[in-house]
Amino acid sequence: MISIKDPNRDIIERCYELMRQSKGIYRHPTFLSDYNYKVDWITTTKKELEIKDKVITTLLSPLKNEKVNTLLLSGGHGVGKTFFSLQAASIAKEFFSCEGRDYHYCRVNCHSNNTYHRIFREIARELGFGDVWSSEQTLAKLREKIAGEEHFNVILDEAEMVVPGGRNKKTIDHVLADLYELNLEEGGSIVLTCISNDLDFSERLSTKTLNKYNPIYIVVDPPNMKTLDDILRYRMERAFINPQIMQDESYELVKAYTAREGYNVKYALNLISKAADECMNSKSATITPEHVRKAREMMGSYSFDSIVWNQLNDQDRIVLYSIAYVVRHGSGYQKFSNLPASRVFTGEVYDVYCKACKKSDVDALSLRRFGDRLKKIGSLGLAHLSSSGEGIRGNTTVIELMVDCNEVIRVLGNSTSG
Repeated sequence: MISIKDPNRDIIERCYELMRQSKGIYRHPTFLSDYNYKVDWITTTKKELEIKDKVITTLLSPLKNEKVNTLLLSGGHGVGKTFFSLQAASIAKEFFSCEGRDYHYCRVNCHSNNTYHRIFREIARELGFGDVWSSEQTLAKLREKIAGEEHFNVILDEAEMVVPGGRNKKTIDHVLADLYELNLEEGGSIVLTCISNDLDFSERLSTKTLNKYNPIYIVVDPPNMKTLDDILRYRMERAFINPQIMQDESYELVKAYTAREGYNVKYALNLISKAADECMNSKSATITPEHVRKAREMMGSYSFDSIVWNQLNDQDRIVLYSIAYVVRHGSGYQKFSNLPASRVFTGEVYDVYCKACKKSDVDALSLRRFGDRLKKIGSLGLAHLSSSGEGIRGNTTVIELMVDCNEVIRVLGNSTSG
C-alpha cells in the first residue's frame, strides 16, 4: 500500500487525473443507459412499492410451495416495466441462493424474436443451453433442469409483438401454454413474466389461456415528478465525475421536456446523454440549456404521436380529444369549484365525449367503460386522474391533461368530429 508521503503518489494521482480526462466528463456513462438494469430500484410512491412487492412475491412463490403464477405487466413506453422485472428477478435469485436452490432468469425481446420458434431459440441461447435450435429441444432441456429442482423466470418483453408463425401458426398462447405446463413436473418451477406496451394485451390472449393460468395483472404507471427527479439525480451523480455539471436551468428543462413526453424515463436518460455529448464537443465546463435544446432537436418529439396512433384505439382518441376540448374551452363547472382551469371534471368530459361520438357515428361507451378508457390514458402519462369531493353531485374524478390541449386537438382534429 502506498503511504501519503510516498513520492510516487503524485505520479499515481496524475495518472488517475489523465484517466479521468480520457473519459471526458463521465465517471460511469452506463448509468445513463436505459439498458443498465443493475442500478438501485428507486420507489417513492405507495403504488410503486405495491408493484415491487407483488412482483417479488410472485417470483418467490416456489420457495413457499405456493402456486406458480404468470405475471402480465403493461404500461406505456419508458415507465420501467423491464427494469422492474429484471430487478425483481435479480432479488429473487439472491433469496433462492440463500436457500441453496438454483435460480435462473432470462429476458427475450419479442420485437426481434417475434415467433414461437424464435422465442424458444432465444431462451436456449440466454440460458446457455448450447446448440439448441428447436422448441422441442429447448423444452426438453428445461424439463431436465426442472427435474433437477432448478427454478426459472422467463421474461417475454414486448410480448404484444409475437405473431403466428410456423406451419401450425403458433401464437403467444402456445408459448405460455408450453412453458407453463413444465410446472406440472416434479421439483422445480418456471414463472412467466409477460411485458407489454399495450394496455389491452390481455385481450389478445385466448379465454382458455386467461382462465387456465389466471395471470396476475399489473399496470405500471408513469413515474410522478418526484420519482423522476429521484431517478435522474441518482443516475447523474454516478454517471458524471462532477455531479454539479448539469446547470439548474438545464435540469429543469430536461424535466419539462420529459413531462411532455409522458414522463418517459428512457427519453430523459437519452436526452441527458446527448446533452452531455454536446457539452464535451463544445468543451464547456457545464451542461447548458442550449446543449439540452440541441439534444432535444436531435431526438425530436416522438412519444405523443407514437402513443396516439399506435397505442390508442378510436374510443381512446375520442376520450382524449374530449378532455382537450373541455380544457381548451374552459369548464362550465369552474365557478362551482376551486380547481384551476387546467383540471376538469369527468362528468363534463363525458358529456362532450357523447356528443363527439354522435357526430362521429360511433356508439358511446357507458360511464363505467368510459372510466376504463380514462385509466388507460392516465397510465400512458397523457393525463393525471385524482379523486375529488368537489363534484356537483359529490365525489368525482378530476382529470388534468399532461400534454398541451392545442397539440392534442391539432393531432386528433382531422380524425375526430368533436
